[in-house]
Amino acid sequence: MFCLPREEILSQNGLALKDWIRELFENEDLLRMGHCQRLEDLNLGLGWLYYALGRILRPSKIVVIGSYRGFVPLMFGRALADNSEGGEVCFIDPSFVDDFWKSSAAVDKFFADAGITNIRHVLMTTQEFVESEEYRTLGKVGIIFIDGYHSEEQARFDYEAFQDKLSPEGITLFHDSVRVRTSKI
Repeated sequence: MFCLPREEILSQNGLALKDWIRELFENEDLLRMGHCQRLEDLNLGLGWLYYALGRILRPSKIVVIGSYRGFVPLMFGRALADNSEGGEVCFIDPSFVDDFWKSSAAVDKFFADAGITNIRHVLMTTQEFVESEEYRTLGKVGIIFIDGYHSEEQARFDYEAFQDKLSPEGITLFHDSVRVRTSKI
């Protein structure tokens, strides 16, 4: 039986996955924020799980609420881009931590520089988003990733806001839910 090397199988636009990871990790911020990433062996940590879920479930829509520097939207965006069905990541972040997500042109360039063009950033809180026309026309969501404002009340709001939008085979993931710690964000 003929088998391709893993890096050839996991390539997009001629860039092998390991090379894509190496380029991502040139941005040290993408090695932070509790996803167990590691530069030494190009380990995506939990990013492997996010990527795998996007590939296995093949959703047409993923909602990501919050991200310090876009690691999770990038993992899901890459998974959907690698699927033959395509798909889109709706990334909701009001940029409360700093101004990183404030400029739509800079946000588009940030994701495009990583080779990912299927992420649509929404500069709003979840409370603002649920009042928008975009929310009303969102349709069914296959994966919801909640990593917004780190309080029990906000996580509950985020979950309940998208509970009815979740497709029957969809899943919801919560970041920062394993241990209790005070966030400085």
